[in-house]
Amino acid sequence: MDSPGAQVNRSLLRKSEKPQPKKKKCLLVSIAFCLVVLATIAMLMYLDQRSHNSKVEFNWDNDCGQTWHKPSIDLSKFEYSNRHKRIIGGEDSVKNSWPFLVSIRLIANKSYHVCGGNLISEMHVLTAAHCLWLLFKPLNYNLTLVLNLVEVHVGIHDHDTDPMDLTDENIHKIDIFNWHPDFNQDNFSLFNDLAIIKLRKKVKVNRPEVNLICLPFDTDSVQQSLRSDDWVVAIGWGTYSEDYDHSNYLKNSLQQAIFKVQKQDSSYCNTGMIGDRWDKEKTACAYDENQTPKSTCFGDSGGPVLAYRDHKWYLFGIISFGNDVTNSTMRKCNGSQPFYFMNVTAYSDWIIETLQSL
Repeated sequence: MDSPGAQVNRSLLRKSEKPQPKKKKCLLVSIAFCLVVLATIAMLMYLDQRSHNSKVEFNWDNDCGQTWHKPSIDLSKFEYSNRHKRIIGGEDSVKNSWPFLVSIRLIANKSYHVCGGNLISEMHVLTAAHCLWLLFKPLNYNLTLVLNLVEVHVGIHDHDTDPMDLTDENIHKIDIFNWHPDFNQDNFSLFNDLAIIKLRKKVKVNRPEVNLICLPFDTDSVQQSLRSDDWVVAIGWGTYSEDYDHSNYLKNSLQQAIFKVQKQDSSYCNTGMIGDRWDKEKTACAYDENQTPKSTCFGDSGGPVLAYRDHKWYLFGIISFGNDVTNSTMRKCNGSQPFYFMNVTAYSDWIIETLQSL
C-alpha cells in the first residue's frame, strides 16, 4: 500500500500528463490577435504613406512660377500696371530658365521626345490629350505598354543629350492619366485637347532645374484670363523649320518665342486650312504680327503658353495645333500662320476635379 505522499505524487503526475487545451487555445488566440494587430498597423502605415504620396499639392505656394536662371525674354512686354511642336523662328533659351517644362518621351531602342508637358503639382503634369492619344497607335492601343514605355523627364534643356545624364529623381514613370472626356479632333483642329498625367512618385521641386508652374486660377491677385493683345511666350523642342522630315525633326536645345494673343474674329486666326473651325470659347489664337516666320510645330504640342504676372510665370495655355500646310508629298508647319492653344482658365473646373480624382 502506497504511502499518502506517494499517492499525492502520482496524482500530481497524472494531472501534469493531462492535455491543457485551454492554455493552447489562449496561446493561439494571442498569436492570432498579434498578427491582426500587426497587419492593421502595416495597412494603416501603407495607407498613410499612399495618401501622403498621392496628395495633390496645388501650387499656391510662393515658389511656383519662379526661375533661378533668368529667361532671355524682354519682360517689359509683360508689365501691367495695377492689373490684378519646336518653335519655328524661335531662339535658344537660357539653360534651365524654364524649369516647369517636362519632356514626355517614348522609350524604345532609345529615348524619343514626343511632346511637352507642364509640372502643375509634385505628381501631376498638364499636357495635350492628342499627345497621349497618338502614342496608342504605335503601341497597339495597349494601355499597359503606354504606362511602361512612356516616361516623363524633368530638368531637361537639351532633349538629345540631357536624358543620358539624368538621375533617377528626374525620370518618372506614369501611374495613370486622364484626358478630357470631350476631347475630339477633326481634320483641321482639336477640341478640349487637355490631359493630366499622374506620376508614380513625387517630383523634387524648388530647385534650379525643376519647379512648379503657377496656374492663373490659383490666385485672385492676377488677371485670370488672357486678353487680346497680351504677350505670351511659347516654349518647346519641336521642329525648327517648316519642312517636316527626319533630318531636322527636333531642335536639341529648348526654344522660345514671343507671340501676341489675337482677337477671336481676327483675320489671322480664321484663315488657311482651319478657317473658323475652332472652339473660340475655350481655345485662343496667337500670332507674330511682325510677319517673321515664327510659330509652333511638331513636337511643341503639350508645351506651355506663359505670361508674366506679379514677378511669376503663369500657365495660361497648352499648345495644341497650328494652321499647317499639307500637300501630297509632305506635311509642313506654316511659320506665317498663327498657332492655337487650349485656354487653361476655361478648363479650371475640370483640372481641379481631375487632380482630386486621380
